[in-house]
Amino acid sequence: MYFRLNNSPKLFSGRCLIIDPSYIFTDNKTWTSVCKLLKHQQQQVLVDNLHTLFISDTSSGDGVYPVIVNGATVGSCGVDSGLLSLIPEEVYTYLLTQGGAGAESQGVWVNIPSPTEVSVGYDLSWTIGPVITNTELTDDFST
Repeated sequence: MYFRLNNSPKLFSGRCLIIDPSYIFTDNKTWTSVCKLLKHQQQQVLVDNLHTLFISDTSSGDGVYPVIVNGATVGSCGVDSGLLSLIPEEVYTYLLTQGGAGAESQGVWVNIPSPTEVSVGYDLSWTIGPVITNTELTDDFST
């Protein structure tokens, strides 16, 4: 797979997976390619010049972070890489055909009802329409 930054604003909609990207890009060569792009706190990453996904640092590093939709917690994501990603369903399907790991049980599927840009707060929490990830709230899952 080929990765590069997508500097054009991307609007996300439909069914998307929020997950630690290291659970998807499990082989060392691919993960190294992704990590080389991530020089800033949040990036839109273009895969094979076809598909865009969003990757961001978390505020607190590794941990377990809630995913909130319309004010209600709908699940949580365990993070081991200090990163969270937003992967549209069609991109996730494409990644599976290219050797990505089928680790969706490690993430949370959400529906973004209308095309919306990811808004990242000063605390690295995201808002995408009715969906919020708060990366300051963490549960220690190492104990």
